[in-house]
Amino acid sequence: MSPSLSQAPGYDIIGDIHGHLELLTELLPKLGYRHNGHSWRHPEGRQAVFVGDLIDRGPCQVETVRCVQAMVEAGDALCCLGNHEFNAICHALGLRTLSATDPHHTFLKEAPRGSADYHDCLHWFLTLPVWLDLPGATVVHACYDTDSMQQLTGAGVNQDHSLDKDFYSFAIQGKNAPQGSPENKAYHALDTLLKGRELQLPQPYTFTDNDGRKRSRIRIRWWDTQAQTYATIALQPGVRDLPNLPLATQVSTCLPRHPVLVGHYWLPKDALPAPLAPTVACVDYSAGHGGPLACYRYCPQAPMPMLAEHFITTQTTQHWCL
Repeated sequence: MSPSLSQAPGYDIIGDIHGHLELLTELLPKLGYRHNGHSWRHPEGRQAVFVGDLIDRGPCQVETVRCVQAMVEAGDALCCLGNHEFNAICHALGLRTLSATDPHHTFLKEAPRGSADYHDCLHWFLTLPVWLDLPGATVVHACYDTDSMQQLTGAGVNQDHSLDKDFYSFAIQGKNAPQGSPENKAYHALDTLLKGRELQLPQPYTFTDNDGRKRSRIRIRWWDTQAQTYATIALQPGVRDLPNLPLATQVSTCLPRHPVLVGHYWLPKDALPAPLAPTVACVDYSAGHGGPLACYRYCPQAPMPMLAEHFITTQTTQHWCL
């Protein structure tokens, strides 16, 4: 467990919000949290844990950040860095350009560069850890990868698993640095943890992602040690319509021995939430694209097996009882 964390009686791991504050304020009361005028707090001392991607897409960018930040600062929640917060930091540092359709424009419309809201949000994003070690479990935005965690630890990640501004500049410039250089390794470690592992499709195959962009690289089921084809290892639903082509290269996969909770993957909004593997659960059911906001209720006293009945969403009709 990270040195700065104390053990709570339970943790409520909440998925990617993407500026949909209305979904968060609908979910928290279902989980038993009550607003005390400053923060949402659980009467039994449970902590909410946010997997990142608080911003972009939805109608309440700044207020979503303020709500989660208030909970974290009051000790009622923890929050990881998501790839959208990471992208916002990179853009603020002049290390990332935006296309016309980039969802980060939604955030910038509410918090223009140079505004107090922009400064406050970006300053707080810089404090967020890349991953969290809960008692018996790990929360990371996209991918559990011990090599990447060790790479960042050796390269200077802070004790609480956050990164400082200089490290971001160092790592992002490593995207185009020589392969194997320290900055290149740091970039790929961050990319893996925050965006997941990807695999190049064989030519001429492509697919269209949730934002309508044509892509030739797929996000993979990094925990699936049995997958042998592009269709079975892919996370994107459209890729599963490909012919059942055998993998042309060896793919690095790893099934964790303890519970790992992630967001990021835009699981189908009409899917029934359930663990993806005995020790892996995703809490992103496309809240940013009209789906529900989802939560996995994690109990340190009984970490496994991970169970479908531990999920609760804004579409759940009954409250989940401890």
